[in-house]
Amino acid sequence: MNGSATVFRRDGVLLTTRRLVLDGDEVVVDLGPLGNLPAQVMGTDAHTDVAVLTVDVPDLGQSARWSDEALDGPVSIAGLDGRGRRASIRGTVSATRVRERVPGGAAVDGMLRLDADVPVEMTGGALIDGRGAVVGLVNAMPFEDDDTHGGGQAIAAPIASVVAETLIGDDLTQHAWLGVEVAEVDAEGVAGSGRAGVVVKGLAADGPAAEADVEVGDAVVAVDGADVASTSDLIALLRQRRGGDIVTVDLVRDGTERRVEVTLGARADDD
Repeated sequence: MNGSATVFRRDGVLLTTRRLVLDGDEVVVDLGPLGNLPAQVMGTDAHTDVAVLTVDVPDLGQSARWSDEALDGPVSIAGLDGRGRRASIRGTVSATRVRERVPGGAAVDGMLRLDADVPVEMTGGALIDGRGAVVGLVNAMPFEDDDTHGGGQAIAAPIASVVAETLIGDDLTQHAWLGVEVAEVDAEGVAGSGRAGVVVKGLAADGPAAEADVEVGDAVVAVDGADVASTSDLIALLRQRRGGDIVTVDLVRDGTERRVEVTLGARADDD
């Protein structure tokens, strides 16, 4: 099927979505003045739906700045339209850090929800804010139970960037797993700490966090001394670890700060 891709690095590295390249067909990228060129799939990640492509071009001559924030608000959505032509439409990010599930597959974390009529062909295109920065990788392909927000989604840029760098570094199989489902709270919401964090909404039975006595309602505020102010922060920190690593997790429970050690698990693609 037709889809889009977004330049990640000038040396021939592009990002798109995993489901666009899963069928094993030859991938061809339209690079405008450079023509249609074959692309190789360097790696894919089921947990975020990110795929990394490479083309044999030493310098693409362009590379957008990828944002380190996931913010709501007005955006431009760039990619292919329904006729396979380059196009740009306006939209709004109405929700951040959403969790979706690929039909029959993995839960995908760190999604942005879009209020816009996004053609499926724009999947893999760029979500661009008013500063010209890429804030997300468009994913307009349907997700499970996708009957209430038919506009489209995007993978938040901070998460897409971390995953891409991991795949480029050939670390294709290690998925450190904490075993929690989280939601964000602001500093005022983490009572007794004055810090932002993410609150634990669910625990995997016998998962790493549950084994370390983490409880539903705990607020995670740091991992190995690095602040966790958002879901994106937590995902990025876990992407730097491997299954079997022991991490120190700072929690706030009932207004009291505490510290636990967690031995991370290795997550399968359908977790």
